[in-house]
Amino acid sequence: MIGIGMHRNKKTKLGIKIKRLSYMPTCPHPNFVRTWMQKWMLWLGLSSWLKASLYFVSGFYAIFLIIAILDGTLTHFTDGREWWESLLFPIVLLYLLAIMVPLQQLLSKIIAKWQLQLPKNNVTFKQESNDVYILNRRHEKIVFAMGVIGYLLFKSYHPISPSIIFYQLVGGSLVTGLFMWYLYFAISRTKRIVMFHQKMKRILGDDNLIIDESLMAWTKLLIRMLLFIVIITLPFVDTILSVTPIVAYTAILFTIWRIINLSHLSHLSILPQLKKYCTVPKPPMPTLLDDLMTMWMDEIGTSSYFVATIIFTMMCYVIFLFIWLIGGQLETLKQNFRWTLMFPVIMTYLLLMPLMWRIVLYRTIYAYQDTITSQNRFKMLVQKVYTLNRQHEWFAMIVGVVGIWLLFPPWIANSFADLVFNIVGHGINGALLGYLIYSTIILTRNLAKFYDELQQVSIFGRSLSILPTLQWSVVLAVLWLITIFLSTLFVPDWLNPANLAVYIMLLLTIIIIFVSNRVPYQVLPWFRVLRIAGLFFAVATVGTYGFLILEKEANSLTLVDAVYMTVITMTTIGYGDMTPITQNGRIFTVFLSLFAVGIGGYAISASASFIIEGDLSDLLKGKKMSNKIAKLKDHCIICGVGKTGRQIALEFYKTQVPFVFIESSEHVIKELLHLGDFLYIHGDATKDETLYAARIEHAKGLITCLPDDTDNAFIVLSARSLNQNLRIISRLSDEENETKLWKVGADEIVSPHVIGGLRMASVMLRPTVVTFLDQMLRAEKETGEILRVEEIPVSRLQIPELIGRDDLTVRDIGHYSDLLIIAVKLEDETYQFKPRGNTFLDRGDTLIAVGSPDDMAYVCGEY
Repeated sequence: MIGIGMHRNKKTKLGIKIKRLSYMPTCPHPNFVRTWMQKWMLWLGLSSWLKASLYFVSGFYAIFLIIAILDGTLTHFTDGREWWESLLFPIVLLYLLAIMVPLQQLLSKIIAKWQLQLPKNNVTFKQESNDVYILNRRHEKIVFAMGVIGYLLFKSYHPISPSIIFYQLVGGSLVTGLFMWYLYFAISRTKRIVMFHQKMKRILGDDNLIIDESLMAWTKLLIRMLLFIVIITLPFVDTILSVTPIVAYTAILFTIWRIINLSHLSHLSILPQLKKYCTVPKPPMPTLLDDLMTMWMDEIGTSSYFVATIIFTMMCYVIFLFIWLIGGQLETLKQNFRWTLMFPVIMTYLLLMPLMWRIVLYRTIYAYQDTITSQNRFKMLVQKVYTLNRQHEWFAMIVGVVGIWLLFPPWIANSFADLVFNIVGHGINGALLGYLIYSTIILTRNLAKFYDELQQVSIFGRSLSILPTLQWSVVLAVLWLITIFLSTLFVPDWLNPANLAVYIMLLLTIIIIFVSNRVPYQVLPWFRVLRIAGLFFAVATVGTYGFLILEKEANSLTLVDAVYMTVITMTTIGYGDMTPITQNGRIFTVFLSLFAVGIGGYAISASASFIIEGDLSDLLKGKKMSNKIAKLKDHCIICGVGKTGRQIALEFYKTQVPFVFIESSEHVIKELLHLGDFLYIHGDATKDETLYAARIEHAKGLITCLPDDTDNAFIVLSARSLNQNLRIISRLSDEENETKLWKVGADEIVSPHVIGGLRMASVMLRPTVVTFLDQMLRAEKETGEILRVEEIPVSRLQIPELIGRDDLTVRDIGHYSDLLIIAVKLEDETYQFKPRGNTFLDRGDTLIAVGSPDDMAYVCGEY
């Protein structure tokens, strides 16, 4: 009985919770949909909005199934996909009706919260709060009718049965009409709430957070509801690139943008970051595109470049759609709708490209601001970067238009509407393409000149970081590759020679951008190969396209035949099985041979030299070495491998100490690689990115042994800032600079002159001792055994027989290993020389021992 009572109690609580969630608050001014639903609820005798909505949708679907049974088409919907698609309208219709409940509940809570902030005798609040619910009934009906008419115009009908006609006409009209009404409701209701919110702010003050939080809650709920429409409809859509999904999702995005704009919610968590990232710095020298867009923005009365771009592209596209409708090309438009979308999508993307790269260009330039003391000089250099020749800009646009028209002849059209679309649409995109190719190349060259001039006046007196300029080139390359990708989504035959010519032109632009910029030495061979390949394929594309146009009819050429003729011409093979027949084709072959034969021979010889001369193997070895360096940990870094650094590298190599060296001279690196297989980085050790490439954050030590104390001091300072726990040893050339090296963070300073002098004095005064040490260090040549004096922390001892013991003595170490203990460094930094066998060892002590690297590895558990 107790269990049954508990079950009933839980069931009762669940029912109360469901009833509370489905409760529709009263409304002083019912809207169009609410009035219609109230009549339906009254006819059914229901008080629940959700139940009435569910009955309405179920009734519609039941009628559809009954008609399908009567006309014998029910089996048509037993197929999985057809049945799944038939659920689209009922699900969307039920969702659009159901979401009115949480929105109305939230609005009632907001008004109740705001009322609590006011005095009890406020008589105007009720009237002003009631105004929030007012919607223009005429506008509601017009919007609903627009949705229905739009659906009826653009929907493709398949009247194979009465059930499908009923489903498409009734269900589709209801869903699209209600969808358009809901978008209107979201914007209008938000607008009235914002007006009421501003009145409340004037009464309560700007520091009242409750009303701001309420407005934010309303906006977030609306945005979630709108985005969920996209989520629930995506599984039912065959392809997003069709009329209905694109129009619907664009309308949703516009509504979201309008709601956020009306709410003035600059304090939303995501908006400040988005605004900060998308804020486009104003260039010191406006370009031709900037002037044209400024004129358009003034014409439509907006200050947003993004909004002006969207309005311009949509206006052009709507005009084209109107021309198609007037010309009776509606069915053609529906069949080729995906292809027609290429025009607005590509145009929008090309117009927004300058915004994206301008942010990167600004950050690239101002990454070097601290390298020069004169800010006036810096501003002059920046102005030169943004300077573009206005006549050249116009010329680039004209070349782009003419080039696109030659590749895609606009006069080949089936109707006047197609002719206008080809001339204007392709012309605008061609002009933008030509302009953007010119501007990206010139801006990259200007940036390279800026880098060179800045390096000459740099306060550091050494090479500046190349990473910001390289980042600029990479961003431009990605943007152009996205352009190619977007066009392939809409073009039915992207392997068409004309399309390939455009793609190769964009790829050549990417290559020119990287070649014009400053690129790291290690990757220059790759760019040489890319330049050769790009030039070869560009000429091959021209030849293929030319043969297809001139010899297609006379010679019955296919695309493969045209490629074949071009390649055998470029490589001077000339089998003779295919030759040009027409006079124009022969003239074209003459000019193609004059240019293409030399380019083909150059490409083949350069590619062969790239492989034979070792550039390819060097690149592959470099990749393998980079993978090894990426795995280094607790290693040492040697900066400079001259005469001193070479000895350090050889000693580390013999004692199996993991290390990587940094050297700027390729000749020195090749000499050292003859002595062993070392890990190295070819670069400037004074740059932070080079130290990062050597994994300085994971290193345990760094030795800088450059001949110039200034470079050593700079490396020590950079290394200490990148890794506070790093042990740094620096070479000292001039005794006067010793204090400076201590100040910048060196742990030890070694002067080759001082060490050399002490060594010579020791040979004179203590020849036997020095000879003994030399024999120990050189024992490798005589006995094959390497002996070194090493320090081993007791905490690192991993001798199997001694693991876990707390009473370690020096005798134990000597008994279970071949090490000779000559001293012990105690925890208090004092030394105990000639330790006896019964000397106890603590975990904080350090052993000074003589032994081979294998002995050291054994006692440390690294064998």
